[in-house]
Amino acid sequence: MPESLHERMRASSACIWVDLPEAERVALLLQDYAHFIADPQSFCQQLDALITLRGRERVHAWQAMAGAGDWPTVFAELMREHYDPGYERSLRNHYPQLDAALHLPLSGASEQEMRSAARQLLANAN
Repeated sequence: MPESLHERMRASSACIWVDLPEAERVALLLQDYAHFIADPQSFCQQLDALITLRGRERVHAWQAMAGAGDWPTVFAELMREHYDPGYERSLRNHYPQLDAALHLPLSGASEQEMRSAARQLLANAN
């Protein structure tokens, strides 16, 4: 994304929080990170970098899940326990208007759902 767009988004008084059910988010991660599923050993090695942040016991549990092929659980836990908290902290630092954000709940991430959400946002903007 161009930095000029980031700057404009940060300066805007409007903020939108898009909510997607966890199961749908995990399904997207399973698609986007198929390369990790194809190479669990590499994935587990990369998880070692999280030991100082999340603890050896937690990281080893994620590595065991990955080794057992339980990818939905690994991705869901990483999302809830590591990614989401860090991402929200970052959002709060960059978007002070986040608490007043319009919440846009989505039931799925299909193209049809995204088009419907876009239409809803455009209708609310006018």
